[in-house]
Amino acid sequence: MTAPRGGRLAECAPEIILSKLLGQTNGAIEQVSLRHGVVILSGNIYEEGSQIFLQTYVHFARRAASEDVRFTLKNQQFTARLPAQSFAFPPRKLSVQDLNVIERQFASAILVRSVPDINAPGTPIPVADLSREPFSYSVQEVRGDWMRIQPFGPGPGGWLQSGALSDNEFLTQKMPEMHFVDGLTGYLRYRVAKDNNETVNAASLIAKVEKAIGTYEMMNAGKASGLSGAIGQEILGLMYWLKPQPSSADLEMAHVRFNKAAGLLPYNADARNMDDLGRIRVGANSPQSLFERKIADSFLAAIAMDPENEILLSNLQSFYKVLQATPSNVTGLDQLTSEEVSNRLRETQSVRPQIAPRGRPQ
Repeated sequence: MTAPRGGRLAECAPEIILSKLLGQTNGAIEQVSLRHGVVILSGNIYEEGSQIFLQTYVHFARRAASEDVRFTLKNQQFTARLPAQSFAFPPRKLSVQDLNVIERQFASAILVRSVPDINAPGTPIPVADLSREPFSYSVQEVRGDWMRIQPFGPGPGGWLQSGALSDNEFLTQKMPEMHFVDGLTGYLRYRVAKDNNETVNAASLIAKVEKAIGTYEMMNAGKASGLSGAIGQEILGLMYWLKPQPSSADLEMAHVRFNKAAGLLPYNADARNMDDLGRIRVGANSPQSLFERKIADSFLAAIAMDPENEILLSNLQSFYKVLQATPSNVTGLDQLTSEEVSNRLRETQSVRPQIAPRGRPQ
Protein backbone atom coordinates (compact mmCIF):
# COMPACT_ATOMS: atom_id res chain seq x y z
CA MET A 1 0.00 0.00 0.00
CA THR A 2 1.27 3.46 -0.85
CA ALA A 3 0.09 6.84 0.35
CA PRO A 4 -2.54 8.61 -1.78
CA ARG A 5 -1.90 11.95 -3.41
CA GLY A 6 -3.63 15.17 -2.54
CA GLY A 7 -2.35 15.82 0.97
CA ARG A 8 -3.93 12.72 2.55
CA LEU A 9 -0.68 11.14 3.74
CA ALA A 10 -1.82 11.09 7.39
CA GLU A 11 -4.70 8.80 6.45
CA CYS A 12 -2.16 6.04 5.73
CA ALA A 13 -0.67 6.08 9.24
CA PRO A 14 -0.72 2.45 10.47
CA GLU A 15 -2.44 3.42 13.72
CA ILE A 16 -5.31 5.08 11.83
CA ILE A 17 -5.69 2.17 9.41
CA LEU A 18 -5.65 -0.32 12.28
CA SER A 19 -8.30 1.64 14.17
CA LYS A 20 -10.57 1.61 11.12
CA LEU A 21 -10.05 -2.09 10.39
CA LEU A 22 -10.83 -2.98 14.01
CA GLY A 23 -14.03 -0.96 13.97
CA GLN A 24 -12.79 1.53 16.57
CA THR A 25 -13.30 4.43 14.14
CA ASN A 26 -15.25 4.83 10.91
CA GLY A 27 -13.74 4.77 7.46
CA ALA A 28 -13.06 1.14 6.53
CA ILE A 29 -15.05 -0.27 3.62
CA GLU A 30 -14.81 -3.67 5.31
CA GLN A 31 -13.76 -4.32 8.89
CA VAL A 32 -11.94 -7.29 10.36
CA SER A 33 -14.35 -9.97 11.61
CA LEU A 34 -14.92 -10.15 15.36
CA ARG A 35 -12.09 -11.91 17.25
CA HIS A 36 -10.06 -12.16 14.04
CA GLY A 37 -6.64 -10.57 13.64
CA VAL A 38 -4.70 -8.26 11.39
CA VAL A 39 -0.99 -7.55 10.87
CA ILE A 40 0.13 -4.29 9.28
CA LEU A 41 3.69 -4.03 7.98
CA SER A 42 4.75 -0.52 7.04
CA GLY A 43 8.02 1.25 6.43
CA ASN A 44 10.10 4.14 5.20
CA ILE A 45 13.12 4.38 2.93
CA TYR A 46 15.53 7.15 3.88
CA GLU A 47 19.05 8.33 3.18
CA GLU A 48 21.88 9.14 5.55
CA GLY A 49 24.72 10.63 3.58
CA SER A 50 25.40 8.28 0.68
CA GLN A 51 23.71 5.30 2.37
CA ILE A 52 20.11 4.10 1.92
CA PHE A 53 18.16 2.49 4.77
CA LEU A 54 14.84 0.71 5.05
CA GLN A 55 13.01 1.01 8.37
CA THR A 56 9.97 -1.24 8.83
CA TYR A 57 7.31 -1.31 11.54
CA VAL A 58 4.71 -3.88 12.53
CA HIS A 59 1.32 -3.47 14.21
CA PHE A 60 -0.89 -6.42 15.15
CA ALA A 61 -4.19 -6.81 16.97
CA ARG A 62 -7.47 -8.69 17.00
CA ARG A 63 -10.89 -7.10 16.86
CA ALA A 64 -12.78 -7.14 20.17
CA ALA A 65 -10.21 -9.54 21.63
CA SER A 66 -7.23 -9.08 23.90
CA GLU A 67 -3.82 -10.71 23.67
CA ASP A 68 -3.78 -10.94 27.48
CA VAL A 69 -3.64 -14.49 28.81
CA ARG A 70 -5.15 -15.49 32.16
CA PHE A 71 -4.86 -18.62 34.27
CA THR A 72 -6.13 -19.66 37.69
CA LEU A 73 -4.14 -21.26 40.49
CA LYS A 74 -5.67 -22.08 43.88
CA ASN A 75 -8.73 -20.00 42.90
CA GLN A 76 -6.52 -16.98 42.23
CA GLN A 77 -6.32 -15.35 38.80
CA PHE A 78 -3.09 -14.27 37.14
CA THR A 79 -2.75 -12.17 33.97
CA ALA A 80 0.07 -11.98 31.42
CA ARG A 81 0.40 -9.21 28.85
CA LEU A 82 2.71 -8.71 25.88
CA PRO A 83 5.14 -5.77 26.23
CA ALA A 84 3.88 -4.24 22.96
CA GLN A 85 1.76 -4.89 19.88
CA SER A 86 3.60 -2.43 17.66
CA PHE A 87 7.31 -1.85 17.25
CA ALA A 88 10.12 -1.10 14.80
CA PHE A 89 12.52 -3.61 13.32
CA PRO A 90 16.22 -2.80 13.03
CA PRO A 91 16.92 -0.61 9.98
CA ARG A 92 18.37 -2.41 6.94
CA LYS A 93 21.06 -0.96 4.70
CA LEU A 94 20.23 -1.17 0.99
CA SER A 95 21.96 -0.25 -2.22
CA VAL A 96 20.41 1.39 -5.25
CA GLN A 97 20.82 -1.94 -7.02
CA ASP A 98 18.92 -3.66 -4.17
CA LEU A 99 16.03 -1.24 -4.58
CA ASN A 100 15.89 -1.86 -8.31
CA VAL A 101 15.88 -5.64 -7.81
CA ILE A 102 13.19 -5.41 -5.12
CA GLU A 103 11.02 -3.25 -7.39
CA ARG A 104 11.34 -5.70 -10.30
CA GLN A 105 10.73 -8.78 -8.17
CA PHE A 106 7.84 -7.14 -6.35
CA ALA A 107 6.19 -6.29 -9.68
CA SER A 108 6.66 -9.85 -10.97
CA ALA A 109 5.37 -11.41 -7.73
CA ILE A 110 2.06 -9.52 -7.44
CA LEU A 111 0.32 -10.77 -10.54
CA VAL A 112 -3.48 -10.88 -10.72
CA ARG A 113 -4.78 -14.09 -12.29
CA SER A 114 -8.18 -15.14 -13.58
CA VAL A 115 -8.17 -18.27 -11.37
CA PRO A 116 -6.32 -19.12 -8.12
CA ASP A 117 -3.57 -21.05 -9.89
CA ILE A 118 0.11 -20.08 -10.00
CA ASN A 119 0.33 -21.46 -13.54
CA ALA A 120 -2.47 -19.25 -14.86
CA PRO A 121 -1.49 -16.16 -16.91
CA GLY A 122 -1.09 -13.05 -14.75
CA THR A 123 -1.51 -9.31 -15.15
CA PRO A 124 0.89 -7.08 -13.16
CA ILE A 125 -0.45 -4.45 -10.79
CA PRO A 126 0.79 -1.02 -11.93
CA VAL A 127 2.54 -0.11 -8.66
CA ALA A 128 5.55 1.55 -10.34
CA ASP A 129 3.53 3.96 -12.47
CA LEU A 130 4.00 7.26 -10.63
CA SER A 131 1.76 9.11 -13.09
CA ARG A 132 -1.39 7.49 -11.73
CA GLU A 133 -3.18 7.22 -8.39
CA PRO A 134 -1.84 4.33 -6.27
CA PHE A 135 -3.63 1.03 -6.89
CA SER A 136 -6.25 0.22 -4.23
CA TYR A 137 -8.63 -2.71 -3.93
CA SER A 138 -10.98 -4.67 -1.69
CA VAL A 139 -10.84 -8.41 -0.94
CA GLN A 140 -13.97 -10.20 -2.14
CA GLU A 141 -13.07 -13.81 -1.36
CA VAL A 142 -10.28 -15.85 0.26
CA ARG A 143 -9.18 -19.40 -0.60
CA GLY A 144 -6.13 -20.55 1.30
CA ASP A 145 -3.33 -18.11 0.48
CA TRP A 146 -5.25 -16.73 -2.51
CA MET A 147 -7.57 -13.74 -2.38
CA ARG A 148 -9.91 -12.41 -5.04
CA ILE A 149 -9.53 -8.65 -5.31
CA GLN A 150 -11.70 -5.94 -6.83
CA PRO A 151 -10.00 -2.61 -7.68
CA PHE A 152 -11.64 0.65 -6.64
CA GLY A 153 -10.49 2.34 -9.83
CA PRO A 154 -8.59 1.40 -12.98
CA GLY A 155 -6.56 -1.77 -12.76
CA PRO A 156 -6.85 -5.56 -12.89
CA GLY A 157 -9.25 -7.61 -10.79
CA GLY A 158 -8.95 -11.30 -10.04
CA TRP A 159 -6.90 -13.67 -7.87
CA LEU A 160 -3.76 -12.57 -6.01
CA GLN A 161 -1.48 -14.93 -4.07
CA SER A 162 -0.88 -13.40 -0.64
CA GLY A 163 2.21 -15.44 0.23
CA ALA A 164 4.17 -14.70 -2.91
CA LEU A 165 6.38 -12.04 -1.32
CA SER A 166 7.28 -14.02 1.81
CA ASP A 167 8.59 -16.83 -0.42
CA ASN A 168 10.84 -14.46 -2.36
CA GLU A 169 14.41 -15.35 -1.33
CA PHE A 170 16.00 -12.04 -2.29
CA LEU A 171 13.36 -10.01 -0.47
CA THR A 172 13.53 -12.09 2.72
CA GLN A 173 17.33 -11.87 2.69
CA LYS A 174 17.08 -8.10 2.65
CA MET A 175 14.06 -8.03 4.99
CA PRO A 176 14.28 -10.92 7.51
CA GLU A 177 11.25 -9.41 9.25
CA MET A 178 9.13 -11.07 6.57
CA HIS A 179 9.82 -14.33 8.41
CA PHE A 180 8.84 -12.67 11.70
CA VAL A 181 5.54 -11.58 10.16
CA ASP A 182 4.93 -15.18 9.04
CA GLY A 183 5.43 -16.29 12.65
CA LEU A 184 3.20 -13.54 13.97
CA THR A 185 0.47 -14.50 11.52
CA GLY A 186 0.69 -18.11 12.71
CA TYR A 187 0.34 -16.96 16.31
CA LEU A 188 -2.76 -14.91 15.49
CA ARG A 189 -4.28 -17.86 13.60
CA TYR A 190 -3.75 -19.94 16.73
CA ARG A 191 -5.38 -17.37 19.02
CA VAL A 192 -8.32 -16.89 16.63
CA ALA A 193 -8.90 -20.65 16.46
CA LYS A 194 -8.76 -20.97 20.25
CA ASP A 195 -11.13 -18.07 20.89
CA ASN A 196 -13.62 -19.32 18.27
CA ASN A 197 -13.48 -22.95 19.45
CA GLU A 198 -12.10 -24.06 16.10
CA THR A 199 -10.05 -27.22 15.70
CA VAL A 200 -6.36 -26.50 15.28
CA ASN A 201 -3.26 -28.70 15.11
CA ALA A 202 -1.36 -26.98 17.89
CA ALA A 203 1.89 -28.94 17.46
CA SER A 204 2.02 -28.28 13.71
CA LEU A 205 1.26 -24.57 14.01
CA ILE A 206 3.74 -24.10 16.86
CA ALA A 207 6.42 -25.82 14.77
CA LYS A 208 5.76 -23.43 11.87
CA VAL A 209 5.93 -20.39 14.12
CA GLU A 210 9.13 -21.68 15.75
CA LYS A 211 10.69 -22.12 12.32
CA ALA A 212 9.68 -18.62 11.20
CA ILE A 213 10.90 -16.91 14.38
CA GLY A 214 14.06 -19.04 14.42
CA THR A 215 14.83 -18.08 10.82
CA TYR A 216 14.33 -14.41 11.65
CA GLU A 217 16.75 -14.69 14.58
CA MET A 218 19.30 -16.66 12.54
CA MET A 219 19.22 -14.09 9.72
CA ASN A 220 19.89 -11.41 12.32
CA ALA A 221 23.03 -13.36 13.29
CA GLY A 222 21.36 -14.54 16.48
CA LYS A 223 21.08 -10.95 17.69
CA ALA A 224 17.34 -10.27 17.38
CA SER A 225 17.34 -7.94 20.36
CA GLY A 226 14.85 -5.54 21.84
CA LEU A 227 11.14 -5.73 21.25
CA SER A 228 11.19 -7.84 18.09
CA GLY A 229 13.30 -10.56 19.70
CA ALA A 230 11.29 -10.49 22.94
CA ILE A 231 7.88 -10.54 21.25
CA GLY A 232 9.00 -13.47 19.09
CA GLN A 233 9.89 -15.45 22.20
CA GLU A 234 6.74 -14.49 24.06
CA ILE A 235 4.26 -15.41 21.34
CA LEU A 236 5.89 -18.84 21.19
CA GLY A 237 5.67 -19.19 24.98
CA LEU A 238 2.00 -18.20 24.92
CA MET A 239 1.27 -20.83 22.27
CA TYR A 240 2.70 -23.51 24.56
CA TRP A 241 0.67 -22.11 27.44
CA LEU A 242 -2.54 -22.16 25.40
CA LYS A 243 -2.34 -25.80 24.40
CA PRO A 244 -5.56 -27.65 25.36
CA GLN A 245 -3.77 -29.58 28.11
CA PRO A 246 -0.22 -28.27 28.45
CA SER A 247 2.22 -30.83 29.81
CA SER A 248 5.00 -30.10 32.29
CA ALA A 249 7.37 -30.00 29.32
CA ASP A 250 5.11 -27.43 27.59
CA LEU A 251 5.12 -25.22 30.69
CA GLU A 252 8.90 -25.55 30.95
CA MET A 253 9.33 -24.60 27.30
CA ALA A 254 7.02 -21.60 27.75
CA HIS A 255 9.06 -20.39 30.71
CA VAL A 256 12.32 -20.79 28.78
CA ARG A 257 10.86 -18.48 26.13
CA PHE A 258 9.55 -15.96 28.68
CA ASN A 259 12.86 -15.93 30.52
CA LYS A 260 14.75 -15.23 27.29
CA ALA A 261 12.34 -12.39 26.47
CA ALA A 262 12.83 -10.85 29.92
CA GLY A 263 16.58 -10.99 29.35
CA LEU A 264 16.16 -9.05 26.10
CA LEU A 265 14.00 -6.44 27.88
CA PRO A 266 15.48 -6.23 31.39
CA TYR A 267 13.69 -2.97 32.23
CA ASN A 268 10.26 -3.87 30.88
CA ALA A 269 7.69 -4.61 33.57
CA ASP A 270 5.38 -6.70 31.37
CA ALA A 271 8.25 -8.92 30.21
CA ARG A 272 9.38 -9.46 33.81
CA ASN A 273 5.78 -10.20 34.82
CA MET A 274 5.43 -12.89 32.15
CA ASP A 275 8.72 -14.45 33.23
CA ASP A 276 7.50 -14.58 36.84
CA LEU A 277 4.19 -16.13 35.81
CA GLY A 278 6.04 -18.73 33.75
CA ARG A 279 8.05 -19.68 36.81
CA ILE A 280 4.88 -19.86 38.92
CA ARG A 281 3.14 -22.21 36.47
CA VAL A 282 6.18 -24.48 36.29
CA GLY A 283 6.32 -24.71 40.08
CA ALA A 284 2.56 -24.93 40.65
CA ASN A 285 2.67 -28.66 41.43
CA SER A 286 5.63 -28.26 43.76
CA PRO A 287 5.30 -25.27 46.12
CA GLN A 288 8.79 -25.97 47.46
CA SER A 289 10.27 -25.05 44.08
CA LEU A 290 8.44 -21.75 43.72
CA PHE A 291 11.37 -19.64 44.96
CA GLU A 292 8.83 -17.56 46.85
CA ARG A 293 10.98 -14.64 47.87
CA LYS A 294 12.64 -14.36 44.47
CA ILE A 295 9.29 -14.25 42.65
CA ALA A 296 7.74 -11.80 45.11
CA ASP A 297 10.76 -9.50 44.93
CA SER A 298 10.72 -9.73 41.12
CA PHE A 299 7.08 -8.63 41.09
CA LEU A 300 8.01 -5.71 43.36
CA ALA A 301 10.82 -4.74 40.99
CA ALA A 302 8.39 -4.79 38.08
CA ILE A 303 5.96 -2.59 40.01
CA ALA A 304 8.79 -0.14 40.65
CA MET A 305 9.36 0.02 36.87
CA ASP A 306 5.67 0.61 36.14
CA PRO A 307 3.83 1.77 39.29
CA GLU A 308 0.54 2.37 37.47
CA ASN A 309 0.36 -1.16 36.00
CA GLU A 310 -2.57 -2.62 37.94
CA ILE A 311 -1.97 -6.13 36.55
CA LEU A 312 1.35 -6.39 38.37
CA LEU A 313 -0.06 -5.60 41.80
CA SER A 314 -3.03 -7.89 41.19
CA ASN A 315 -0.69 -10.76 40.29
CA LEU A 316 1.46 -10.14 43.37
CA GLN A 317 -1.61 -10.18 45.59
CA SER A 318 -2.79 -13.42 43.96
CA PHE A 319 0.65 -14.93 44.50
CA TYR A 320 0.57 -14.15 48.21
CA LYS A 321 -2.90 -15.70 48.49
CA VAL A 322 -1.64 -18.86 46.75
CA LEU A 323 1.18 -19.06 49.31
CA GLN A 324 -1.35 -18.67 52.12
CA ALA A 325 -3.41 -21.52 50.69
CA THR A 326 -0.39 -23.82 50.31
CA PRO A 327 1.84 -23.34 53.36
CA SER A 328 5.28 -24.80 52.83
CA ASN A 329 7.09 -27.02 55.34
CA VAL A 330 10.38 -26.13 53.71
CA THR A 331 12.53 -23.48 55.34
CA GLY A 332 15.29 -21.53 53.67
CA LEU A 333 16.41 -18.10 52.65
CA ASP A 334 14.09 -18.08 49.65
CA GLN A 335 10.96 -19.16 51.52
CA LEU A 336 8.56 -16.63 53.04
CA THR A 337 7.20 -17.30 56.49
CA SER A 338 3.44 -17.27 57.04
CA GLU A 339 3.81 -14.01 58.94
CA GLU A 340 5.76 -12.42 56.08
CA VAL A 341 3.14 -13.51 53.56
CA SER A 342 0.31 -12.08 55.68
CA ASN A 343 2.11 -8.78 56.21
CA ARG A 344 3.00 -8.43 52.54
CA LEU A 345 -0.56 -9.25 51.49
CA ARG A 346 -1.95 -6.55 53.78
CA GLU A 347 0.46 -4.06 52.24
CA THR A 348 -0.64 -4.88 48.68
CA GLN A 349 -4.29 -4.67 49.67
CA SER A 350 -3.75 -1.20 51.13
CA VAL A 351 -1.94 0.03 48.01
CA ARG A 352 -4.07 -1.56 45.28
CA PRO A 353 -7.23 0.60 45.67
CA GLN A 354 -5.07 3.68 44.97
CA ILE A 355 -4.16 2.41 41.50
CA ALA A 356 -6.68 2.99 38.73
CA PRO A 357 -6.81 0.13 36.21
CA ARG A 358 -5.56 1.10 32.77
CA GLY A 359 -5.75 -0.61 29.42
CA ARG A 360 -3.21 -0.82 26.65
CA PRO A 361 -3.77 1.65 23.84
CA GLN A 362 -3.85 0.05 20.40
